[in-house]
Amino acid sequence: VLKDGSSAPASGESLVLIISCNEVGRILGRGGETIRRMEDDSRARIEIDKGEGRLTVSGRPEAMARAREMILAEVSHCKSADGTILKDENNPLRSGTGGAPMPGGKSSGDGGSSPFKVWVLGKEAGKVIGRGGETVREIMQRTGADINVERSENRDAGHAERLIQIHGTKTQIEEAFPMIVKDVTFARTEFGVAKSEGMQPHE
Repeated sequence: VLKDGSSAPASGESLVLIISCNEVGRILGRGGETIRRMEDDSRARIEIDKGEGRLTVSGRPEAMARAREMILAEVSHCKSADGTILKDENNPLRSGTGGAPMPGGKSSGDGGSSPFKVWVLGKEAGKVIGRGGETVREIMQRTGADINVERSENRDAGHAERLIQIHGTKTQIEEAFPMIVKDVTFARTEFGVAKSEGMQPHE
């Protein structure tokens, strides 16, 4: 539901959403068919700045709210103009409080029972492990998380993905995750691609 929608004028009001430039194509669709469908179904007007991933939705409050729902359904990451995270599948650890730790050093919804899984390219797993395991040990020491990297002999050689499991509290996992993917070109989680620089994993 659009905030302050009750006080918004019937027309002329707009809503700004920021998405990843890599996902602009999901909104446009082939030949622009997806964005046309969204506009037809919602009765809102949607303008896209491809360079910035900026979507400007205008129309009646109910039309903008409907368009917002449809846009969020198509993308993995979206935030409002003020920086509020509306959807973040790439970092599912974020909560409504922005992942801020609660008293006691744990974040809301902290379970700490099942590991958080990350897959990286097999040939880049060494960047996470480091020489003699020094990099992964440093991450564990700094965050308190326990990190297990799948052994290479358990996977086919070449470009296959390697599984990395992060065990710990929600806060520990939140701190360890960006450190693990910092130096790799591709990483994905169970919720989708978390990092990609034009390189796709090969089976």
